[in-house]
Amino acid sequence: MSDLPVRCDCGAVRGTLRGVSASTVQAVICHCDDCRSFMRHIGRADDLLTDHGGVFVVQSTPKRLELEAGLDQVECVRQSPRGLLRFVTTCCRTPLANMVDKPGLPFVGVIRHTLPTDTETHTGPPVGIHGRLALGDRTTLACHDKAPAALLMRTAYRLALRKLQGEARPSPFHGADGALKVPVRVLTREEREAARVGG
Repeated sequence: MSDLPVRCDCGAVRGTLRGVSASTVQAVICHCDDCRSFMRHIGRADDLLTDHGGVFVVQSTPKRLELEAGLDQVECVRQSPRGLLRFVTTCCRTPLANMVDKPGLPFVGVIRHTLPTDTETHTGPPVGIHGRLALGDRTTLACHDKAPAALLMRTAYRLALRKLQGEARPSPFHGADGALKVPVRVLTREEREAARVGG
């Protein structure tokens, strides 16, 4: 297992994703509308989306993600009042991570862009998911329409194991009381619709 540095584009936000290996994390490329529209909203679609509109994410646990600098440069954006917690830097608009708003769930998706160039040597190749929502010619895309059963079972097993191991907390974005330590903004309907233009 390896500890990988996490860094925003300008270097103001820095941290570490600990214990990374193919047995501890899951690398995926998600083609869902929400992931894609979030990248559009923060102005990073052109440089961070794949050719088919996917977002590369390394799924780990909150306890394994540590931020050592720049938390004051991070905000949380929700695309709806109950949407995912999506964390982005205010300094250079680098998307950092996403989480489900359930304090007991040991899940954090770290955006691959923030990790070193050799990350796949530690995580293994990514699995493409939600391919039915991908852009362009999908015949050239090696991706599952939704998510493969093996991936879902592996994820469920890991979540249960990591919960027993107490890896849901601490979270770099939450206080001991479970409250977020960064500002939260919920997109308006107009902002959501603007971000979805183009599919």
